[in-house]
Order: sequence, then C-alpha cells, then structure tokens
Amino acid sequence: MKLRWRLFAKYAVLIAALVSLTLIASGVTSIWFSYEENQRQLVALQREKAIGAAARIEQYVKKRDGFGLDTDTKRLVRLFFQPGLVAWAFWSTRPAK
Repeated sequence: MKLRWRLFAKYAVLIAALVSLTLIASGVTSIWFSYEENQRQLVALQREKAIGAAARIEQYVKKRDGFGLDTDTKRLVRLFFQPGLVAWAFWSTRPAK
C-alpha cells in the first residue's frame, strides 16, 4: 500500500509540473505577442501624429483655409498645440523601466 501512494505522488507531481510549465509557456507567449502588437500600434500612433503636425504646418505656411482656420492667427494658435501632442505620443511609447 505504501508503494502505491509513493508512485501516485510521483505521477501527481509530474503531471502538475507539466501542466504548470505548459500554462507558463502559454502566458509568456501571449505576453510577448501582445507586447509586439502594442509596439506596432504605438508606432502607428506616432506616425499619425507626425503626419498631422506636418499637414498643419503646411497649411500655415501655404496659408490654406480649412477646419475653420481662415486667418494666420488661428493657424498659428493651432500649431502651438502640436508639439505637445507629438511629445505625448513619444512619451507614451517610451520603454518601460
């Protein structure tokens, strides 16, 4: 009877270890792929903000009307918010420490 319980305990530990390792490997893989996807999305956000800033600068330089910006003063005021938005995009994508 004692031999049977020791054999059961060995198999129980082995099965528990295999299940634990499988779950850990699955979790690590999931974290890795979600991190990669998050990085791709943040780069896309930075690109979008930079393109928007460039378009607004071009609108100011070429004195184009659009979005209710019919004077140089309105275009210039709108440009002052752009560095903050671009800086926020870069700040939000900095590597975690």
